Amino acid sequence: EWLTGYSPIKDVTYVRGFLGRMLFAGDDGVKKINASAFEDCTKLAQDILANSWIEEVSYHAFYGTPMVELTIPSSLKFYSGMAFANMTKLKTINWDCPNNLTSSQLFAALNDPNELTSQGGKGYEIPSSENMEEFFSLRFALLYGGCDYCVIQQQAHPFPGEETTEENAEKIVSLCAAGGVKPVLYMTWAKRAHPENAAMLSRVYRRLAEETGALLCPVGELFEAVRTGYAEIDLYAGDGEHASPAGDYLIAASFTALLTGRGDLSRLSARCLDFRSPDGGIVRDPASAVSALDEKTAAVLKALAERAAV
Repeated sequence: EWLTGYSPIKDVTYVRGFLGRMLFAGDDGVKKINASAFEDCTKLAQDILANSWIEEVSYHAFYGTPMVELTIPSSLKFYSGMAFANMTKLKTINWDCPNNLTSSQLFAALNDPNELTSQGGKGYEIPSSENMEEFFSLRFALLYGGCDYCVIQQQAHPFPGEETTEENAEKIVSLCAAGGVKPVLYMTWAKRAHPENAAMLSRVYRRLAEETGALLCPVGELFEAVRTGYAEIDLYAGDGEHASPAGDYLIAASFTALLTGRGDLSRLSARCLDFRSPDGGIVRDPASAVSALDEKTAAVLKALAERAAV
């Protein structure tokens, strides 16, 4: 019936017959969308599942379609893996939360599991009606992605506050526990112009580590140790917020010490990446960005990073 509204002939029998000839068989014309039915259909931008009574969506049914908004109707009882995969323009999912379907099943329908190799560097918001797809992505990665660690870092500039940070981190740590993934709290650092915030960041992350049992990489504290004890080493990029090559080196060395348990980083190379070009631009080729710290600076940073080993 819902497709009748799109038909030039407003007759259910006509629509059912047309669907039967094109894609479906029997009663499937009003209940099921078959495999690859709309695969790579570049003109299908409208959310055709909204207000529908479809019960089943099969493999690759909407693969590659340019839909921006997708509704998962309450009538839906089954959707196949990758039914909605490669929908690169998809921004909003309206999820009626049918009791017989789980969020992990939906993520499997949204993604090709063979392409799920890393979730590094991706920002997530804890679920609300506007960002459930991000939550599905995170949940699936932790439950089925074969991850050993999940590194958790709160947005630092601006910092959203202690209560928000603790609430969201605890939810992610719970997902880690369900998936057998070890959570790692990535303590961020204060802005160059506001070193007084370092103590607050340290307090928040250390309290979270104590309450949740997560590992803690105390990068923020190490930045503060450099600021107060080694003023000649600049860990900040030009904006005073992000890390310089030396700052990145300290971060990488800290995680190396923490995750390997190595308290001796003396053999760690002094090489780093510097994407700043002499003309003030950005080096695009990583191979051309390979640089190295001077041995004295590298030695100081390695000695500090060893504190992260537990």
